[in-house]
Amino acid sequence: MTYETNTIYVSIGKELTKEHIKLSQKIPKSSILVHIALPGFNWNKTYSKKIMIIDARLGDREASAIIAQYMLDNKLNRMCGYYHSEAEKEWLHDKFIPQCRSLFWISLATSMTFAPKYVLNSIKNLKYIRKSPNVSEFKDKASGLPAIVVGSGPSLNKNIKVLKELQGNA
Repeated sequence: MTYETNTIYVSIGKELTKEHIKLSQKIPKSSILVHIALPGFNWNKTYSKKIMIIDARLGDREASAIIAQYMLDNKLNRMCGYYHSEAEKEWLHDKFIPQCRSLFWISLATSMTFAPKYVLNSIKNLKYIRKSPNVSEFKDKASGLPAIVVGSGPSLNKNIKVLKELQGNA
């Protein structure tokens, strides 16, 4: 079997089998095996750096987003399934891999569209950044106190109610 460069090999299951380990050893350095770990997976084992393990409890969309971002960051351009059953093959090829590809293209288009704006805004904010304290200055300032870190994005709208409930407690 020929193993492709710049490829993500995706598998799913409760365990990494000997075949998974062999695959991770045979694929080129520019490729990686991503395993979607189902409940019951043994998280106490240590695996090769060529294996990325994602907890299935995150959900399909979140796992897809992680893989899509990994593809962008590492300039990977191919995905293929590595499966042991028809059910795994069906899920990987009909649902999960197409979703990853879709999120990859959305992320790429977003990055390309907004990159000039990101750079321009960063330049405009340099004078404020220079005057602002470095985040490392806050180390140990609130040791033992609860804190909430908030960033802008789609989840902010979803979690605003919880933040209001926690106001004054962190």
